[in-house]
Amino acid sequence: MSKTPKWLDAFYRFIDFLKKKTKNTMNTDIQSEPDSLRIVIVDDNKMLLQIHSAILEDIGHQPLAFDCPLGAASYLKQHGENIDIIITDYKMPNMSGLQLIQKALEYGQNIPSMILTAAPDDIDANQVAQHNITILSKPVNVELLSSQIRDLSSHHRKQKTSVQTKFKSGDKFSFDFSDLSFFVIHLSKFKHKCPKFIFCCKISMVI
Repeated sequence: MSKTPKWLDAFYRFIDFLKKKTKNTMNTDIQSEPDSLRIVIVDDNKMLLQIHSAILEDIGHQPLAFDCPLGAASYLKQHGENIDIIITDYKMPNMSGLQLIQKALEYGQNIPSMILTAAPDDIDANQVAQHNITILSKPVNVELLSSQIRDLSSHHRKQKTSVQTKFKSGDKFSFDFSDLSFFVIHLSKFKHKCPKFIFCCKISMVI
């Protein structure tokens, strides 16, 4: 009996991963909001960082505060899958808030993000639109901040839950992804290990 090629074995492991991921996602109730969100908050102004962290705690969330964007980026690289939202200042030393969000995406962490800034007009509108970033002006209105956090979380949860996977009998299968980024992120991690990787699948965007 011939041994299964490494690339085919890797392929089967990838399918098992998708099955588990989709099962977990489809079991999520999008109507229910979590009681508390884990939020990375970043600001080089330590006083504002303390104030905004206290606000997040007061409205029932769990802030993880960083006064250095490089430290936040390092944390997101290792633990981004456990973070629900990123809230960051825009102008900071070494790395801007926008660059921090882009860095998280490079790490494969597609996390809903918000920028707090006293100069919203300085931010590249194209980049904001491309990454679907929420912009709030300083000083922060607590009610608006709370509302925007709920909206970000709800929208992201609905995107994840709308991923639909259909497995057919035989060797062929198909996927319907409303959030193609989920697929691309994991494919990019996988394909370099499997140069002969061949998909018998159909990917469609649900608009």
